[in-house]
Amino acid sequence: MRRAESCFSDDSRLRDGHPMTGHREPTEVHAVAAETTAQGFRILVMRELRSATVPPAYAIIEQRIIRSPERRNRHGISFALAFRPDVMAWLITALGRPGQRDASGAPVANPLWPRLSWHEEHRSWPDGVCTIEWSVDINFHDEAPRAAFAEAWREQLS
Repeated sequence: MRRAESCFSDDSRLRDGHPMTGHREPTEVHAVAAETTAQGFRILVMRELRSATVPPAYAIIEQRIIRSPERRNRHGISFALAFRPDVMAWLITALGRPGQRDASGAPVANPLWPRLSWHEEHRSWPDGVCTIEWSVDINFHDEAPRAAFAEAWREQLS
């Protein structure tokens, strides 16, 4: 694993000398509370541990909103973002299908659905280990769907 001198340090993200994710060790994988953002939530899904002598290792965080991000394909492994099936079912029931058709019949994204994007944050740990925290940002365009999602998935977000 990389040592602290070769990565970014963000002491403002530390509480009592530990990252605010709630993990005390870089190898911990239990779920941690989602962060609330201006348009939704940020959920830690994966931690990248790097070493100068071997390929990176990835710790998959045991959260319950997003599917496990690793995807095997014929060319190796890739990483993707998708909601778990139970979350998808709730979103379809509450907000409608993710894709719709406009007046001309052309496909368009349902504007009520949240947008998923990766968020990368470099972390220095108290023992000098450096990791990259990979989170997913779940951003809603409107407050009503965000509030309904927060209420429906309160336990999984906390």
